[in-house]
Amino acid sequence: MTPAQLSRTVLHTVRRAVEADELCVDVPERVKVQTPPRPGCGDYATNVALQLARGRGEGAAARIAEVLRRRLVGTPGIAAVDIAGPGFLNITLDARSHEQLLGVVLEQGDGYGLGDGLAGVCLRFAPADEVRAELVLHVVKGLVEGCGGRLM
Repeated sequence: MTPAQLSRTVLHTVRRAVEADELCVDVPERVKVQTPPRPGCGDYATNVALQLARGRGEGAAARIAEVLRRRLVGTPGIAAVDIAGPGFLNITLDARSHEQLLGVVLEQGDGYGLGDGLAGVCLRFAPADEVRAELVLHVVKGLVEGCGGRLM
């Protein structure tokens, strides 16, 4: 399971929970999953429960996180879901998900992670005048071009 697939899975889980009247929240356009800040906190983490709980009072994030945890834990590819802190979801993928992700990376090779989100966009940056700035510019150029954009 790729991070994008996991993001869509979590979003779909929110949507299903709303449809089943388990949650009464506005479904976001997308859900961000990322690598947890500390080792031992699963493969990915999301703060979607905290976002959905804004303005709903103390403990709302934990209640929302529990609904999502219960629904996600039975999803193929997910081995475990833990709630951390006030409502973060830490998601651990099963071994097969890691194998599938590796297969996707190997299949796509150098094209893995590239996209077209900046297709047709041309960004202009000032010339780099020191080594550090030149390095940052080089990294930004790679990111922009990896998303289909151009850097001037």
